[in-house]
Amino acid sequence: MTIPRPLTSTVPPELWLIIIDALYNATPGDRPKRVREALGPVRLTCRLFRDLALPRLYQRVVLDADSDHRDQLLATLEEDHRKRKAVQELVLRGWDDGKQPFLPPDPEEEETEIVVPEDVVQRFGVMEQVVLKLSRLRSVEAWHSRISEHVLQHVLKSKTLHHLWIYGGTLPSCLGGVGSWSWNSDGALVKCQNLTRLEVIHGGSYSFLDPSAVFALLHIPTIQAVTVETAYVVAWPMLKYVWNRLNPAEKTATSITSVHLYSHPELDFTFNPNTVLPFLADCPDLQDLQVDADLPDNMHFTPSLPSLNKLSGFTGSPRVASCILHGAPIERLNLILTPDDDPAFLNALRVGTVPLLSLSLSGVEWDPRLLALVAAECPQLRALRFEADLITEGDEAGCTAIRNPLFSADVVDVLHFLPELETLSLLLECRVRLPYHRAEKWERQLVTSISADSGGLTQMQLSRDWIWERDLGTGLWTRTTPDGLQGSWPW
Repeated sequence: MTIPRPLTSTVPPELWLIIIDALYNATPGDRPKRVREALGPVRLTCRLFRDLALPRLYQRVVLDADSDHRDQLLATLEEDHRKRKAVQELVLRGWDDGKQPFLPPDPEEEETEIVVPEDVVQRFGVMEQVVLKLSRLRSVEAWHSRISEHVLQHVLKSKTLHHLWIYGGTLPSCLGGVGSWSWNSDGALVKCQNLTRLEVIHGGSYSFLDPSAVFALLHIPTIQAVTVETAYVVAWPMLKYVWNRLNPAEKTATSITSVHLYSHPELDFTFNPNTVLPFLADCPDLQDLQVDADLPDNMHFTPSLPSLNKLSGFTGSPRVASCILHGAPIERLNLILTPDDDPAFLNALRVGTVPLLSLSLSGVEWDPRLLALVAAECPQLRALRFEADLITEGDEAGCTAIRNPLFSADVVDVLHFLPELETLSLLLECRVRLPYHRAEKWERQLVTSISADSGGLTQMQLSRDWIWERDLGTGLWTRTTPDGLQGSWPW
């Protein structure tokens, strides 16, 4: 009697892998839980499926100090080297061994000894042992966790690491003593070969990320994109002085091309250009800058930023843009407006040394005069995006009237002054949502009115649901969804 061959052997493993990858990629929501639910039964089917599904099951691992499955997951990774090799994305949440970072003593507070349970310290040690055995990490996220010196060294030396994300918690000081940079003493920064994205965010009142550690991380030679808390670059001149004294042979300029200066809400940090300019001056290759904070009211500031001759994109408030972008070849502006930004808005449009090609505006109520102002100031625009609110009257059942509607004549007049415009997005939101049939009818009528005088316009978006694309050969407009699905009416 012959034993029939299993059906799995009649299909090449490469095809089974495509099917398993499809299951893996179709699991939104709580990623680890969904992956276990989708691939867990597959792994138990046969040995072939077990081997194919294993790398996907453990590709992203979340080590949560408060999870009920914490000890079981640590033991599994500790015992099985195949599962450790499969880990590419690591998330640490809430890990702390009770050791407090160095903080200046507060004379008004009494010193209290913090007693940490022995099992917490032991569990923290097990977690570190597991992390030190992970050799194929591509991404590391640390949420409110203490990162010890040897774990940080191990992560930075990983040849596959591309993204490091630190939200709160503690980092070891890079100043390990007089005359030495402790965890960089064996060249961990230089050995970090592929890390291109770094995010260091303040986690609230109980976080202490040593500014010297942040300073050192920002000097990793391969770093290109950075999101950093604004408060961490305030001490940049002092740390730069110490760096030059301890590392006279190393350069102080960074290789960063994209900077996002973030401000945590708990810090209530108002942007002071004088504290940020030294950091930006050490980013000579900077191309994109985003600043979340705004300038203090009635602040008088004289621009003193060295010429950033590669800075081409900015996102932030008009007041910040008009202060720090002097002499920069800005081609793309993404401005978050407020009702009091009129003078600063004009200055932001004029501050660059080259014609503005792309402009995005958001944060205010719809006003056609603002659109006309943009057309007069930026005649060479190729892309214009305006997100604004329509003032509506009505209740939750529906909108009865719009007090500042968008008329096709307003758009047509603007198009006459923007002959090179290719993409136009007017995303006007109602606080009281329009009924679908009214919104669709209004949009179709508007596109029909504009199409006769659209010039070189090839793409138009009037809602988040649809994008209108024009065929330059036939002149017809076709409605598609943002994900590329074809609409039903060409015009």
